[in-house]
Amino acid sequence: MWRKAGVVRNQAQLEQALTELVELRTELAQVGCPGGPLYNLAWSAALNLENALDVSEAIVRCALARQESRGAHYRSDFPERNDEEFLCNFILTHAQRPPNASYRHGTDVSGKFGLAPNQRCSGSRPPLAFTS
Repeated sequence: MWRKAGVVRNQAQLEQALTELVELRTELAQVGCPGGPLYNLAWSAALNLENALDVSEAIVRCALARQESRGAHYRSDFPERNDEEFLCNFILTHAQRPPNASYRHGTDVSGKFGLAPNQRCSGSRPPLAFTS
């Protein structure tokens, strides 16, 4: 993730990262952990890896969808900030495979941060909401 989807990123690197994440998910599906969850570090590690893959895939898919640079996240292929299209919340729907990244303008998706639609909130709320 750090080499291909780090702070400085571009479309080619992000697509490579996504391909590698899909391969890792395929490999993880073939791994088994004997025993149950009680006192089983291997089972816990497998769950943590699956969760890390979910979060990594969310980061990469939303970074691919956001074709601009914003804050500390710099797209070398889109070096400028684009408030016209991307001052918005990104939504990753995980009910299907692969997850679908989309965005909504002027919508406070979470509803719990008390911010008006389109209010600039750099760093004060997550730009991504998970829905199922």
